[in-house]
Amino acid sequence: RRMQAYAGPAGEYEKEYKVGDMGSTVYPVNGGMEDWAYGASWAEDRDDDHAMCIVTNDSSEVGEYAGKKTIYGDATHRCITYLVETATEKQPAEKTLGEETDEILDRDGVGNGHVPRNVRLAIAAIDALE
Repeated sequence: RRMQAYAGPAGEYEKEYKVGDMGSTVYPVNGGMEDWAYGASWAEDRDDDHAMCIVTNDSSEVGEYAGKKTIYGDATHRCITYLVETATEKQPAEKTLGEETDEILDRDGVGNGHVPRNVRLAIAAIDALE
């Protein structure tokens, strides 16, 4: 919610971002990167030869990619994923993108639009990681 508040609206063109789970806020994804990344390294190995999401391949080649580079541990896939639908339209009109001004960080500033809002969102995400 902090990222939503900091990003704010895209001027008069879009309201603040919706926040929620991906399935009900955007659209359901079954088996997408978001699902896999969340569970990939949190699942524990089983006793048999079927590791849960953790791939170890230290002897074979995967295409032109050396097998020794495909050894994954229990923490190598951990990540947080944000799916941001930056505009309702897939190709928003140029007039809705915003203008180059010194007020890009001001959510109510002159020239506000999609680009300034997304710059603010990126700054809030970076700030959250610190």
